[in-house]
Amino acid sequence: MHWWVHPTVDTAQEKKLQQAWAEFQATNTTTDSTLVETANSSKKKVVPDSVDINTADSATLLLFKGIGQATAHKIMEWRRKHGPFTDVSQIKECGSFTEEDLQVLRVHLRLPVNGKAGQ
Repeated sequence: MHWWVHPTVDTAQEKKLQQAWAEFQATNTTTDSTLVETANSSKKKVVPDSVDINTADSATLLLFKGIGQATAHKIMEWRRKHGPFTDVSQIKECGSFTEEDLQVLRVHLRLPVNGKAGQ
């Protein structure tokens, strides 16, 4: 497997990403991942189909189109300040998302089952 790393992600973040992906694969057997080819066809980025918005770290959030480093940081800060998200649309408070962006992100960012974080 080849890892594509966003140009702003350093080695420590890359290791966290690999660890998060390994944990994701170990705990999520119902969702397949998507291999996305980058402009350089020899490199691929592994993107999970969906992640729990309340437990995903910033390196995982960076995998999704529309979420950059600043927005990932704002999502982490929002969770620290307000607690877990109760609706994916609350992500609008963390960045300037259009309604189309939000529709795409709803597919990839899920809420925990039964409202309990980490599930």
